[in-house]
Amino acid sequence: MTTTVLLDPQRPSLVPAAALPHLTLPTYLADDLVGEVREQLAVIATPALNAEHATTLVTTDPHHPGRERHPATITLGDPPFPGHQVLTAIDIMDTMRAHGPWEKQQTHHSLLRYLLEETYELLDAAHGTDRDELRSELGDLLLQVLFHARIAHDDPTDPFPIDDIARALTTKLLHRNPLEHLQPGSTLDVDEQDRRWQQRKATEKPRASLLDGIPRALPGLALAEKILERAHTAGMPADLVPAGLRTVTLVPGGDTEIVLRRSISTLVRAIESIEKSLGRPPREPDEWRAHWPGVASC
Repeated sequence: MTTTVLLDPQRPSLVPAAALPHLTLPTYLADDLVGEVREQLAVIATPALNAEHATTLVTTDPHHPGRERHPATITLGDPPFPGHQVLTAIDIMDTMRAHGPWEKQQTHHSLLRYLLEETYELLDAAHGTDRDELRSELGDLLLQVLFHARIAHDDPTDPFPIDDIARALTTKLLHRNPLEHLQPGSTLDVDEQDRRWQQRKATEKPRASLLDGIPRALPGLALAEKILERAHTAGMPADLVPAGLRTVTLVPGGDTEIVLRRSISTLVRAIESIEKSLGRPPREPDEWRAHWPGVASC
């Protein structure tokens, strides 16, 4: 049986391990293999006198005429490895960014409204039961990530490739949640996992303020929850929470978001005042009470 080794045209230097034994047989390297790929394969392959005498055909062209004589095919990742379609999506995004008139004009800022829209559409899909819709919306959000990654790659002063983004993510994940914690038989429970995650996270970016890293552009409810979560973790007594953050009242035609943000601002000013007095974020309920705005110092 003669064999075709069909390489990925985007990554022809990646040769399937299953193909290696076939390269020891008389091998014909198709004309579509050029440059270093041809040179590297020529070192390890047993050359055939010509295509007719070859037992193995190596090509990136799925329609190569020689495949008629080489019906058995070995392809990269056969069966496809998890994530291979992500690599294809990256290639398509790169082509769109390089040659699409609209794509070439976009910036991080110009894409933000699409990122916001796709995020809300994904929220809708996640609350529904339509799996096709969920799959589609996840893809749309992935497009936004790939688009922003490509724009970052094109930055004229401080570029970084998508691999740097993935490396930053994997480094963060492995630091906060080492894989040994997730081995079969581990007795790690949810609370302990979260405690270790938060502890390791705190060592990455020590916060000068409880408010560091909280995007103020969050919708009011999400912003209030995030700030209250930080404050609660830092020991804030429940009775110090502004009344406007304990109960949110919706009134047709009312100003719920504006009223809520006023209460958020009250809490933010109080936190900033306490941190200024202490020279650091508060850590205990007594510190919150002693330095709460309006409380006289002894």
